[in-house]
Amino acid sequence: MRSEMNKTRKYFDAEIETMDRDKLEALQLRRLKAQLKRCYRDSEFYRQKFQEAGVKPDDVRSISDIIIVLLLQRQNFVTNNSLFLLSAGIR
Repeated sequence: MRSEMNKTRKYFDAEIETMDRDKLEALQLRRLKAQLKRCYRDSEFYRQKFQEAGVKPDDVRSISDIIIVLLLQRQNFVTNNSLFLLSAGIR
């Protein structure tokens, strides 16, 4: 039983799991913005997608702004496979 509890604690973060809604949304927004900035900075593939859409990561000011970020379809990966793989550091 004790080993089961340890496994559960590994994935349970009491602070986040019990956070009130406003704090949770603020945390989600901070993490989303950080991820968008990393993608824009480190990936030519994603940078091109942002530029084609005419947006930058700083344009996202709320969770609802995620609509302005292009959701990639499978065809984008097929069409731009080599660019995506090079941006990810895979050769």
